[in-house]
Amino acid sequence: MNILIVGGGSFVGRHLSAMIDKNENNVFIGTTSSVNHEHDSGSNLFNIHLNLLDKSTVYDSLDLIQPEIIVHLASIRNETATYSGEIFDVNVSGLQTLFQACNGLKIQPHVVFTSAMGIYDYTNPLYVPVDEHHPAKPHDLYGLTKLLGETICEFHSGNRIRSTVLRIPGIYGPHKNQGLIYSLLKRSNKTKSITIPSAHTVRDFIHIDDVVRSIIATFTYDSSSLFNIFNIGSGTGISLKQIVNYAEYITTNTSDISYDNLQSPSEFFMDISKARKMLGYKPTTIAEGMTLFWNYLNEK
Repeated sequence: MNILIVGGGSFVGRHLSAMIDKNENNVFIGTTSSVNHEHDSGSNLFNIHLNLLDKSTVYDSLDLIQPEIIVHLASIRNETATYSGEIFDVNVSGLQTLFQACNGLKIQPHVVFTSAMGIYDYTNPLYVPVDEHHPAKPHDLYGLTKLLGETICEFHSGNRIRSTVLRIPGIYGPHKNQGLIYSLLKRSNKTKSITIPSAHTVRDFIHIDDVVRSIIATFTYDSSSLFNIFNIGSGTGISLKQIVNYAEYITTNTSDISYDNLQSPSEFFMDISKARKMLGYKPTTIAEGMTLFWNYLNEK
């Protein structure tokens, strides 16, 4: 298959391109770089110029590749935007441009869109675990753009373009050099204090390998529907205090932790039963995932 990864240079994109079987597939990494090239001779891994803000590059790239699978990872957060409205231009208008370009292809591709837990009000869900039918109430502007992206996917399924949406919580793992889990594992040998909002807040965390495996599973899963949404999480909630305890157990070091308690404790984690059933999804436990991450950090 020809597989296009839009946002292929991202954290998830780098892991995904590494895990896809290049003997069976041609993998194209959509990048804003103006140079198109193959990574290694015979690797079936290519960079291709694709800028969602430049419609001509989107149309030209898709016409050249004729992808059967498009994995859409490209997005920005408001704090990284370089001008007012860029988050909507990239996350919303860019996705719409991609679908418009798909309409002109010989074979309609399957679009896999990575959404986020921010489409839910994860600080105050109506119930847990949160399933795909839980009302959407974006927590922030980024979550709003992801929800709009999901709506665009569903709309174009009416034009016979198949779409699969994956709603993903907080990701950790190799090359993710930020976030609570990274901070706890990386700083375990240091004396710097780490401040956490509330010991009893419960959240959902997912190892990067599970994210990638879930994306790859969408390439071949069986469904009569042209539009599907899946929650992709750990399947269980874990308190921030438990995360600290795991980090101390794995590293055999005690972290200097303080809790500011500025936020009321809340509980959020996803129901992943649909993904288990339809995608064969089996997530790594948080203990296993953090151990893998710790081992990676020690090998660096």
